[in-house]
Amino acid sequence: MYVACGSIEDAEKVFDKMPVRSVYPWNALLRGNVVLGGRKYREVLGTFSDMRGLGVDLNVYSFSCLIKSFAGASALFQGLKTHGLLIKNGFLGSDIIRTSLIDMYFKCGKVRLAYRVFEEVEERDVVMWGAMIAGFAHNKLQREALEYTRLMIKEGLEVNSVILTTILPVIGEAWASKLGKEVHAYVIKTKEYSKQLFIQSGLVDMYSKCGDIVSGRKVFYGSKERNAISWTALISGYILNGRLEQALRSIVWMQQEGFKPDLVTVATVLPVCGKLKVLKQGKEIHAYAVKNDFLPNASVSTCLMMMYSKCGLLQYSSRVFDSMEKRNVISWTAMMDSYIDSGCLEEALGVFRSMQLSKHRADSVAMGRISSVCGKLRLLKLGREIHGQILKKDLASVPFVSAELVKMYGSCGAIDKSRFCFDAIPVKGSLTWTAIVEAYGLSGQYGEAINKFKQMISKVISFTVLRHRKLKESPHEGKGKQVISESIDFSLLGEAWKPVSMGYKRRWWDCIALPDDVDGSDEASFRMQIKELAFMSLQLLKAAIFDEECKPLFSLEIYGNIIGMFELNNLDLVVESPVEDYFLYMDDLPLSEKGEAEQTTKPILDALGDDYSICCQGIL
Repeated sequence: MYVACGSIEDAEKVFDKMPVRSVYPWNALLRGNVVLGGRKYREVLGTFSDMRGLGVDLNVYSFSCLIKSFAGASALFQGLKTHGLLIKNGFLGSDIIRTSLIDMYFKCGKVRLAYRVFEEVEERDVVMWGAMIAGFAHNKLQREALEYTRLMIKEGLEVNSVILTTILPVIGEAWASKLGKEVHAYVIKTKEYSKQLFIQSGLVDMYSKCGDIVSGRKVFYGSKERNAISWTALISGYILNGRLEQALRSIVWMQQEGFKPDLVTVATVLPVCGKLKVLKQGKEIHAYAVKNDFLPNASVSTCLMMMYSKCGLLQYSSRVFDSMEKRNVISWTAMMDSYIDSGCLEEALGVFRSMQLSKHRADSVAMGRISSVCGKLRLLKLGREIHGQILKKDLASVPFVSAELVKMYGSCGAIDKSRFCFDAIPVKGSLTWTAIVEAYGLSGQYGEAINKFKQMISKVISFTVLRHRKLKESPHEGKGKQVISESIDFSLLGEAWKPVSMGYKRRWWDCIALPDDVDGSDEASFRMQIKELAFMSLQLLKAAIFDEECKPLFSLEIYGNIIGMFELNNLDLVVESPVEDYFLYMDDLPLSEKGEAEQTTKPILDALGDDYSICCQGIL
């Protein structure tokens, strides 16, 4: 009872007075510490050690609580040792233990280990499938989460309310609106779920993330019951879709219906006040937060700081920060951001130094922010020290951090260091490519900046083609096949087609500088590869431009660039096969290169059949 009420101290008093203690009260104590979380995770390990020392007969629930504490604390090493202990004691056959292990490995970021535990189970229940789906969602592997949901249904298991609330945000993040409507239909068909408020809120959130706020509103206003959570979901939807004024009005309508905005609602709507610079409403919400005792909460205080900063009242941000009893790394970073946005870079540097002296340690966001400050102030020595801390904390692999380092060295005139950081990044996305282009520009090397931009174009096209192939070729059938997605950034897709649509026409790839790792004697081969990427990207576009599932990849601007590219090259946008376009490009090739080009096209022609081969040979 005391554990369920969150009073662990009273529970411990009752426990200490017990003359005989079986495994059950011990497990209750373990569970209480797990539920409370935070620093209590350490006490779980201490309690478990006491149980082993006193010779208590441990059961699966004892180990389950222990593993859950490791999952909450991301204590991978302790979890691995416990996994070994489970094997030694013969507890690994329990579904409860295996599900807990899957959850722990996912929360520690070890997807492959979780997958391995899952694959060792012959008969899986819906709880274990739910742990896998939730784990993929936790690690931002949306495609895998949806794929495993499909496989679970194929095995004859029904989706329950827990899995529904897990996959709805995933569908929104993947912009899979068609699938979202199918799930919505399933919810309506299953009357039990259609009445549950948290599922209704999940549907509103899903439609909002898919950009369909109209459908989200229909779900919200079609629901007979509402609460603060569903109102907050609608407000978040308005914000996601840029309807900021409507989001502010909704908080008034919410109160008119008799619902009080909770802590999450306040933290959601405060950034809107900052973006719209509506100081009056911001102060009213501040007063409401004080009245309802929300201010000890770090997230609300942090949002207040950012709101006042956006409204130009930096001194108010500073007051809120100084009045915070409990700060975290997010609040420290928010104070730094407030000074940076106001142009007070020296003060931002002072906040960072104070944070370093406190018990809080800078995370990747804070390191990225201070790197940008060093670049703007041209503090090369301090920038190198920050770089050393980033390497020590193993944060250099974070795209945002690595991009800021590249720009920082470029701003300080150390372009060689900037290039070194850039080359050390194994997977280069939009942030890092943009950073190196900007670094060359800041150092005055505009020609090299243009070359880097053109290299970036070819990379984006190649990544697009590779991902499209992965989507088309990955096995959707068969139990136990792991689906691995590549984290590729598509935010530069529009930029990739601009040079073509702006007049480079068919020879734009010849302008791309030869990379350092390509020998001069291999230049002809390199040029051919670049051309090949362009040809294959046409195939991608022809397949994707009319594909409903690919709609999120193509904005109106991207459509404009694609259409411009087709018009400049006299290509028919509605031709079903892209192979003709390939041969149109080949008209520009010298006779000596046409033989090699024919070898390149042969696999494509073989796949499409004789009719296309005859048609395309006629073009030559």
